[in-house]
Amino acid sequence: ASKSLHVDDTFISPPFKLLNALLPELMLHPTTKMALKKEANAGKEYCDWATQLAHEWRETRNFCAAHSGLVEFEEGDFEQALITAIEKARPKFEDT
Repeated sequence: ASKSLHVDDTFISPPFKLLNALLPELMLHPTTKMALKKEANAGKEYCDWATQLAHEWRETRNFCAAHSGLVEFEEGDFEQALITAIEKARPKFEDT
């Protein structure tokens, strides 16, 4: 397997290398919350699902999000980067 992942507006990375120094390597797309079902636990369920993906895709080494550059991870670092992004966004997603 290529250990590569390309996503379009689900998870994002800073679009410019300069921003990599200021922002985390991965983030949840800022408009994702607007796409969730209008149900009480939708934000929690989304974050739990994304966390499960982080575990399942832990071997990802190359990450490319739409409108941004390639982020290369050392073995095992993708999982933690995505979990960190999810946990940072979780309070906003669960505040419905």
